[in-house]
Amino acid sequence: MDKDSPSQLVIQDLLRSNEVWRAIAENPFDYVMLVDRDGVYQYINHTAPGLHVDDLIGKVTLLEFIAPEDRPTVQSALRNAFERAESTFYEVRVPVNERWYASVMAPVMRDGVVVAASLMSRDCTQQKLAEHASRQADARYRMIVESTRDGIWVLDREARTSFVNGRMADMLGYAPAEMLGRSLMEFIEEPRRPAAITNFARRLDGQHQVHDFCFQRKDGSPLWALISGSPTRDAQGQVAGAIAIVSDQTERRRWAESVAQSQKLEAVGRLAGGIAHEFNNLLASIVGFGSLLERSLDAGSKARSDVEHILDAADRASGLVRQLLTFARKQAVHPRVVNLNELLQKMRPMLQSLMPDDVGLVLRLGPSPRMVCVDPGQFEQVVLNLVINARDAISAQGRVVISLEREDDDASGDAVPHPRVAVKVSDNGCGIEDSVLDHIFEPFFTTKGADRGSGLGLSIVYSIVQQNGGSVSVQSARDQGTAFTLRFPEVAEMNAALTAAQSHDPMGGSERVLLVEDDPLVRSSTQRMLQSLGYEVLVAAHGSEALTLSLSREGRLSAVVSDVIMPEMNGPELVERLRRARPSLRVLFLSGHSEAMRADRGLKTHFPVLEKPFTMARLAQALRSTLDGPV
Repeated sequence: MDKDSPSQLVIQDLLRSNEVWRAIAENPFDYVMLVDRDGVYQYINHTAPGLHVDDLIGKVTLLEFIAPEDRPTVQSALRNAFERAESTFYEVRVPVNERWYASVMAPVMRDGVVVAASLMSRDCTQQKLAEHASRQADARYRMIVESTRDGIWVLDREARTSFVNGRMADMLGYAPAEMLGRSLMEFIEEPRRPAAITNFARRLDGQHQVHDFCFQRKDGSPLWALISGSPTRDAQGQVAGAIAIVSDQTERRRWAESVAQSQKLEAVGRLAGGIAHEFNNLLASIVGFGSLLERSLDAGSKARSDVEHILDAADRASGLVRQLLTFARKQAVHPRVVNLNELLQKMRPMLQSLMPDDVGLVLRLGPSPRMVCVDPGQFEQVVLNLVINARDAISAQGRVVISLEREDDDASGDAVPHPRVAVKVSDNGCGIEDSVLDHIFEPFFTTKGADRGSGLGLSIVYSIVQQNGGSVSVQSARDQGTAFTLRFPEVAEMNAALTAAQSHDPMGGSERVLLVEDDPLVRSSTQRMLQSLGYEVLVAAHGSEALTLSLSREGRLSAVVSDVIMPEMNGPELVERLRRARPSLRVLFLSGHSEAMRADRGLKTHFPVLEKPFTMARLAQALRSTLDGPV
C-alpha cells in the first residue's frame, strides 16, 4: 500500500495526537502509571477494585502497595530510572488483593532530563502459582529421590552419567559430582563389561529388565545389586538413554553365602553321622581285640610294641572321627584332665606331615607336665586349625612354632590371678592387618581364596576354647608374623594324681553281665574283654534275644551292657523292659553315635554311656563305676 494513501495519512495524524496514547494507556488488561522520583502516583489508568484514582494521585507512593520483601526491588528500579535512565523488569506481590504483577519501569525524558518514570504492570498470578507448584513438585521429587534407600542412576545414549542421587553415589563410594559425565563402564570390572554393554543396548531398544549385577566400588570392593532398568525418552518420544533403580544386595548376598556355608556344614554333619557309627564299631573291634592281644604279650617284646602302635593308630583314627563330628557340631564336649605336653607330642607326626619342605615345625614343650581340663579331641582340632593357618601364611621359607609354658601372672586379664597353661602357635609369615584383626573371630570370616578353603574358621576355634574354659588372644602385624595364644586354667596336683591313678591296670569283677550288641565284631571283642576282666557274660545280638535270655537263665543278673541304637528294639526300650522285672539292674550303654546325634533321635538317657571305641581300661572303669555306684 502507498505510504501516502489516505488511510496512512489518517494513522500518522492519529499517532501525533494524544488519543492514541490515551487508548493505549486506558486498556483494561494492564496497569499503566506515572510516578515521580519518590514513587508518588502522578497518573493511573485504572485501579484495583475498592481503590479510587483521586485518592491515590499525588498522595500515595507506589511502595505502599508492595509486599515488604519486594520493596527493595522497586526502590532499585526507581533509582535505575531516575539516576541511570534505564528500564527495569521485575515481579512483585501486592498484598491488598494477593496478586502477583510483572512490571516494567522506564524513564520518561523531556529535553534530555528524566522527569518521571512510567510503569506498566500485568497480572501474572496464575503463572506465579504454576511456577510455585512446579517448584513444590520439584522439591517433592528431590526429596523422594534423595531419601529413597535405592540408588537412582540416569545415563544418556552413550552410557554417560547424567544424574545420580546421593544414595547411588554413596553405594559406590563417590560424591555425586564425581560420577557426572563418567561412563557406566568405569564402575564395572573388565570381565563384566560385555554383559553390561548388552544390558544397556536392550534399554536403548526400549526393553525393561530386572537382573542382578556386580559393580566395582571406588575402593575396589564389589557392590552386588538388583537392578530395575528402563529406557528414558525425550519430548518427541525418542529413547534418550536409560534409568536404573539400584538396590544394594551385598549384605544379603553375604548372608546367603553364609547360609550356603551353614548348609554345607549340615551336610558334612549328616555324612559324619552316617559313617560315625559304622566307623566307630570297626575301631571298637580293633581296639578291643588289640587290648586283649596287648595283655597277652610280654612287656618289652617287639610284638607288644607293634600292638601298641596299632592301638595308638586306632586312637588317632578315633580322634579324627571326633574332630569331624565336632566340625559338624555333632560332638558333645567331654573335658577331662590331660597333660598337654603328652598330647602335643602325640600330635607331632600328624602336624609335621602337614608342613611343606621349606616350612619347619618347632615344638617347645619343656619337661614338666602341664595338666589342664579340656576335651582332647577339641583341643587337637584347635591346634590343627591354627597350625594350618600358620602354614598358609608363609609364602616362602619359614617356620611354625608351638610353645607351651606356665603363666603365674594373670595374662588373661581376669580379676583374680590364676595359674594358667599357655599354648602359643606362632609363625613368621605375612601377618594380619589391623582392619582384619577386628573381624577374624566372626562367623564365616576368612581372608583365604575359594581355592584354598577356609578351614574350620577362627570363630569355631574361639567357641571351642571358650567351651573348655579357656581364652584366646592374637598378636600380629603386616609382614611381622602372627601368634595365637590359648590359655587354660592349670589343674591342681590332686586331679593330676587322680588321672594318673585311673590309667593303672583295670579292676574287674565276678558279677553276671548281659551284653547286648548287634555288631558281631564289637560283640565278640567286648565279650572277650569282659571275660578277661573276670565277669560272667551272657551275650545277645538284639533286644528280643536279650529278653529271652534274661528270663531263661537262673540266678542274679547284676548289669546289662547294651548298645544304644539297634534294629527292632533300641537300648533304652530294652532296659525299660528288663528293669520292670529287675528294678535294681545296673545299666551301662555303649554307643558309636555322639550324644548330640542320640538326642536328635530322642534317645536321651540318664544312664552312663561309654562311647566307642573304648579300651579295656575304660570299659573296666565304666562298668566298675556302674556296679559300685547308686542304683
